[in-house]
Amino acid sequence: ELYRREPSAEVACITYTNVAVNEIRSRFPFLGLHVSTIHEFLWSLIKRYQKDIRVTLAELINAKTITSSLSLPIKDTIWDGQIQYKEWSNYEVGEISHDDVLKISLHMFQRYEKLSRILIDSYDYVFIDEYQDTPPQVLNILLNVLPDSKNRSMRIGLFGDSEQAIYEGSKGKEFIDESVKAGRLKPIIK
Repeated sequence: ELYRREPSAEVACITYTNVAVNEIRSRFPFLGLHVSTIHEFLWSLIKRYQKDIRVTLAELINAKTITSSLSLPIKDTIWDGQIQYKEWSNYEVGEISHDDVLKISLHMFQRYEKLSRILIDSYDYVFIDEYQDTPPQVLNILLNVLPDSKNRSMRIGLFGDSEQAIYEGSKGKEFIDESVKAGRLKPIIK
């Protein structure tokens, strides 16, 4: 329906698994639809800012937000190459994993306003599939760090069913409830 009304819309659709990514791509082959996992989406936004990633990674390791066996304190200069996103973390050689991408992205979005502007300028819409399983860091970026929806053109849509959450006690629900109360999100019950 969106592409019928806005054929040139740039839409990011993020979901939890590669299986879901493939399913969405097969059903909706639109040129302006960018489908990826949550982690791939965040990494695509931050990966070109390697200096900032190194600084952030060092800060998070020193603050023990990211647990590492490196002798503390560390400096961002211990990595001379690019920080890479891999399946498993190996901080000694500059490799980070899924959980690290979430923590680094949140920290960078909170610190560098430029990232929010880049995201807003890149997409007209960001849709989150199965929002109930979305990590709180992602919801925090989209619902709290980005400028209020009245002050930007990009729209965010959350699709899912809180009764089908994979993880119990999800903190993501708190971000959504707060956003609904503040009027930043409007629930549409289907």
